[in-house]
Amino acid sequence: MSYYPANCQLAHKYGYGWHYALMQHKHSSEVQHYSDEQLQALSIEEIKSQLQTEIELHQLQVMML
Repeated sequence: MSYYPANCQLAHKYGYGWHYALMQHKHSSEVQHYSDEQLQALSIEEIKSQLQTEIELHQLQVMML
């Protein structure tokens, strides 16, 4: 995550504001770069759903030990 102020050279090249480097998943080696306006935050329901899925996965792994 980087912030390019409006008066810096990188802002003139890539646009000012926040910029993010993201991997598609945690085992990926490919990184993609996005500006703030290219991303959309998850809804509360989507966040809860993803967290619940991860919790259930970890609980299953603990039960298998």
